[in-house]
Amino acid sequence: MDWIVTKSNIAEVRTSCAAEHQASLQVLEKIGLERAAFHPASLFLSATQAQADAWLYRWKR
Repeated sequence: MDWIVTKSNIAEVRTSCAAEHQASLQVLEKIGLERAAFHPASLFLSATQAQADAWLYRWKR
């Protein structure tokens, strides 16, 4: 994120993360992304072949 913020012209970054992955959610927040929306059962986890709830995160210039 440092490069995006300081050296790029990228205006927005979006990503999603399984709601149950608390450590990953904390990393996204630590690097400056904010929770934007909750999407129930919208993420497919290939390792378990299951649908999972997800948080959409974003950073906007």
